[in-house]
Amino acid sequence: MRGIVDTTLLGLHGVRCRSHRRDCRACAAPELSEAERRFSVWCSAKRITSPALEIAYLSGNNGSFYRGVRATRPVAADVELFTVPLSLCLHSLAPADWPCAGSTPAARLAIRLLQAYRGGPASESHTYLSILPRPEETPALGAYHWPEEQLVADTQAYMPLLRLKRQLQQKDALARAPVLAEVGGGADNALFDWAMTIVRTRAFEVAPGFDVLVPMLDMCNHANTEPHLEWDWRPEGECMVMRTLRPLQAGEEVTTSYGTRDSDGFLLFGGFVPQGGNPHDAVEVFPSTAAAATWWMRHRIAAVLSGVDGDGMDAASVGRVVDEVEERALEEGDEGASTAEQRRTGVCLGPDWQVDDRLMDLFETLASLDRRLGDRVADRAAVAAVRIRAAQCLESEWPTSIEHDVQLLSEAGRLDWRTAACVQYRLAKKRILEGYLE
Repeated sequence: MRGIVDTTLLGLHGVRCRSHRRDCRACAAPELSEAERRFSVWCSAKRITSPALEIAYLSGNNGSFYRGVRATRPVAADVELFTVPLSLCLHSLAPADWPCAGSTPAARLAIRLLQAYRGGPASESHTYLSILPRPEETPALGAYHWPEEQLVADTQAYMPLLRLKRQLQQKDALARAPVLAEVGGGADNALFDWAMTIVRTRAFEVAPGFDVLVPMLDMCNHANTEPHLEWDWRPEGECMVMRTLRPLQAGEEVTTSYGTRDSDGFLLFGGFVPQGGNPHDAVEVFPSTAAAATWWMRHRIAAVLSGVDGDGMDAASVGRVVDEVEERALEEGDEGASTAEQRRTGVCLGPDWQVDDRLMDLFETLASLDRRLGDRVADRAAVAAVRIRAAQCLESEWPTSIEHDVQLLSEAGRLDWRTAACVQYRLAKKRILEGYLE
């Protein structure tokens, strides 16, 4: 499975709605706030919504409610439901002479967002900004802002997630000074963190370098499978167009898709993991192909699989195999990642035997070159080696079992919501590995 991507953009959905991070435990759904009502009126006035849609609080797990979009009447499939012009969005496009035109799309969009936020009621985007989570709520939005000690403990020190978090922190540190200098007016670190969080949790990537915050569309929550809406950029009209993929029933929640993302981004930027499984999730089993080759040699995998002991290949030969595998991967391209920056070096396993192509290539090559196995059984040897590694990771990399995590989640009230999200996250990773043993 080539191209497991880092989630530096795009939205998230789960027990908590990305649009409004709170659980409202009550007998009846909460009423819309004054800001939310004003936003609904604004959307109607700007003709960027449909009479068939309404913002509402929807029933979640354990008597909780989350904010989303609901259909007020039936809508057929393949209907253009609503359109949002670029002029009513915030986006990362910038002219060449713009001071920060060379910065990352996320940083450019953060500048636009901060400029609009600092404009107050005079800003064209004020009504939209008023329904976004406030700057003081930023730490609740995702694990990116949680104390690292808690994240390490609750995810059981899953290093790929921690590495991704630290990499993004380094990028933010580089972007912070130029962004704050461009915005001016007393903008501070807290506002910068808020802006970057909003961008990462709510922006849609129209094209590489072109990220957009789209009013109303970003109120629709994410569905991993069978979303109701698809969105598309219409360049001739400079607008985002939302069309129904399948029929909507009155009272049904309206969902869309934010693309193929693994659970690392859901946890980091949303603070939760999608319910019902994520077909785009992955678990890292080696930090690199070189590490995978070292594991093959150190654990004498060829001898284990063949039942024949003896000397295998020398280190120099193994090194050449690793280089060849990486070269082939680069030549074939990385179709799963939208940008080179999003490609991980780690070697991953996904659900339903979505194995990183590099790992199968490496193991098959090592098996075919080893005299104890050879070409005849190279493909079967590679599959067996993947199973061995999955079992090893499941037994040694995670301090608790699947059964333990299931039991924790079944005991209502025992875990705070942050810890529960991390338990769901690590459980999802373990279940991927378990799938390789069945």
